[in-house]
Amino acid sequence: MPTMAEELDREKRFPYELVAELAELGLMGMTIPEAYEHPHNRARGTFIEVGGIKQPRPAPRFSRSACEVVRPPPAAGEHTDQALGEWGFTGEEIRKLREAKAVA
Repeated sequence: MPTMAEELDREKRFPYELVAELAELGLMGMTIPEAYEHPHNRARGTFIEVGGIKQPRPAPRFSRSACEVVRPPPAAGEHTDQALGEWGFTGEEIRKLREAKAVA
């Protein structure tokens, strides 16, 4: 069993070391479409399609109470103005961001 110091050192690893370790386990390099079709994800029903859009099933999932998705996710940019306004951006600033194509 590793000591606390060893575990803390482990947490300081470079991200590429973690990626290499995950790759060795076969957990890296999968495309999104491959993830949809992976046998484990299919068996667990990890992804659902709502409104023609494939997305992760809500979590957590409980055995006696199902969670229902009643609408698809918002379209890109659907709530941009509202969110930016709530974060303090003025209408003029939002317009400039849109003109610069910095936001959807």
